[in-house]
Amino acid sequence: MTYTIEEMMPLISEAVMKKRKLLQLPSGKRARLSSTLKIFHHCGVICAKCGVKGTIFREVRHDKKMHIRLLGIKDGKEVMMTKDHIIPHSKGGSNSSSNMQTMCCECNSEKQDEVSGDLVENSKYSYRSIKDYIFNVYPKSSARDRFSRDFGKTVRRVREHTTSLGLICGDLDEILQYLYDIKIKYGLHVPIEKLRRVPKEKSCLLSTQRV
Repeated sequence: MTYTIEEMMPLISEAVMKKRKLLQLPSGKRARLSSTLKIFHHCGVICAKCGVKGTIFREVRHDKKMHIRLLGIKDGKEVMMTKDHIIPHSKGGSNSSSNMQTMCCECNSEKQDEVSGDLVENSKYSYRSIKDYIFNVYPKSSARDRFSRDFGKTVRRVREHTTSLGLICGDLDEILQYLYDIKIKYGLHVPIEKLRRVPKEKSCLLSTQRV
């Protein structure tokens, strides 16, 4: 069974907004609301690299469960649309929608773990990811407790750096200075490559790619 973009996108958007786990299909069947479908809601259905547009959703059964795939036409043949990390996990990218984009499977395969130098240069670093790293890596201690108490003050002080995505981020030089202060004051070391990066222009990408 196949469905058009016009049939499916309103249903996907409604399921995402209402935080449902299952998607009600036009046929009456139900399918899992996958993270990939959520990215289509946030980022649109056009490949960020080659510009191919997803046009048809198709039902697929896998492991006895119903799934939905989005397909487009590239060079006269069907190609599956996928989600892609703008900044790969291996280079500190997060799983948040701000670090995701829609990409056809062929472009996704070609990209692998590459990341544009301009993209890294024009990115900000999430302050929240500093706290996340410390709490995940360092055991509970007086130093970690002191950092946690002071972190709230730091976030309030830099709140003017809040992005349009609601994230409090800083430029590279600001973050490096903060990491140095953390090391000197609390004895906690946070590698810059472990922090989440958010492209400065990502909010623009989201608006231009939405269908």
